[in-house]
Amino acid sequence: MKSQYNETTDIILVGAGGHAKVVIHIIKKYYGSLNIVGIIDKDPAKEGKFVEGVPVLGSDEKLAELYISGVRKAFIAVGLYNDLEIRKKLYDTLVDLGYELINLEHDSCIIENDRNMGNGNIIMANAVLNTGSKIGSNCILNTGSIVEHDTILGDNVHIAPGAIICGGVQIGDNCFLGAGSTVVQGVKIGNNVIVGAGSVVIKDVPPYTKVVGVPARII
Repeated sequence: MKSQYNETTDIILVGAGGHAKVVIHIIKKYYGSLNIVGIIDKDPAKEGKFVEGVPVLGSDEKLAELYISGVRKAFIAVGLYNDLEIRKKLYDTLVDLGYELINLEHDSCIIENDRNMGNGNIIMANAVLNTGSKIGSNCILNTGSIVEHDTILGDNVHIAPGAIICGGVQIGDNCFLGAGSTVVQGVKIGNNVIVGAGSVVIKDVPPYTKVVGVPARII
């Protein structure tokens, strides 16, 4: 069990969907000193319900109230891929309110000690973050994904399960790389790019585009 905090520390999660279930399991299993106070979700129908035993407390307007009450840590448990702007807005809102967004790591992931990482990231089961890599904030390295040596990820990037990012790749902000996709070494991907599942990216991708196929082409 990870002992990141010396005493019990309260944390609030944002998002009550499927991604939240994985986040909760990682916290409960590996971060015993973190106490999940509850979940915030914009869907009013979820208020009063539970996700993996954690109560949904209400919508976003509760965040300021919780901060005033003494909750200082937060984590975004929203795994959207088709509208990453939502995750970015949530991150900005939490930071503006004063919350500290923590990093979470599954015990089975492999992270080299010389990596450089921002805040609010999650590294899931069997993911690899290799030597010399740098990732921004609010990123998801999903189950079994591989980020190879000297790769740079921007902020708010979601690497889906089984995706492979080869060495020396640069990926901009607000990007999604679909399940089982591959980016070959040295490729540069601009901001706000979606790479379709199973695609193989062999050349640079301009910002605000979507690429699919083998090799990947802009659609």
